[in-house]
Amino acid sequence: MKLIFCLTLLFSLISHATTPPAWLPFQVHSSNKRYLAKVSKVATYDQIKNNTWTLEIFKNNERQWKQPLEYNGFQTGLLTNDGNYFIFIEENYDPESILVWIYSNEHIRRIPGKKFNIAESKIKMGETMSQWLANKNKYRLKGNDALLINTVDGNTHVVDLITGIISK
Repeated sequence: MKLIFCLTLLFSLISHATTPPAWLPFQVHSSNKRYLAKVSKVATYDQIKNNTWTLEIFKNNERQWKQPLEYNGFQTGLLTNDGNYFIFIEENYDPESILVWIYSNEHIRRIPGKKFNIAESKIKMGETMSQWLANKNKYRLKGNDALLINTVDGNTHVVDLITGIISK
């Protein structure tokens, strides 16, 4: 009986680690619940054919701003309490790929993995992904203009949401 339980637990953990992207619309609230980010597929035929997604930020059901979204199919993101920034963080490490997207009304900032200067020996290689974020407290917002990212090398990186500049 214990063997069956252990095998069931093991297979559920493996399947969760390799869960494919959902590619579904989703919503994220700011922590103060005043703002809502909606991610949805664009409705015109040509854009649907090209898998185009849109990010819309709302306050009191009134749209504040809108940007095209580079969506990877995973339903996650952070929205600042002033509704000015929506952040998506890729959990699979690749130094040449974009790991952090910062969306605002004015721009989309993209930060590649190499900007975090993580030694390759510190990256935790798995079957399906390379882990660069710390196991606990991976990331969080600091006020409305900074993002703290904790990485597997023990560093905390401060990302300025306005400029996209990283400091430690």
